Amino acid sequence: MNLVNFKHDTDADGILTLVWDMPGKPMNVLDQSLMDELNTIVDHVMADAATKGVVLTSGKDAFCAGADLTMMEGAGKKFAATP
Repeated sequence: MNLVNFKHDTDADGILTLVWDMPGKPMNVLDQSLMDELNTIVDHVMADAATKGVVLTSGKDAFCAGADLTMMEGAGKKFAATP
């Protein structure tokens, strides 16, 4: 997998360890790039019978600071414009 927001490694038992560590940000946040990568990860895990489990951890002091407010604003505008 080619991921930007996660470092990843699968051990001999088939356990995929994901370290969420968004580059250039002091804290991890939920944004569209993260959501896209999570979709990629889920697709990969579902297609790979050798993967037996997934561990998700943070490379930052806190796991997540919340959602990226600019992403939330954009989603709100899209919703408001929907007939």
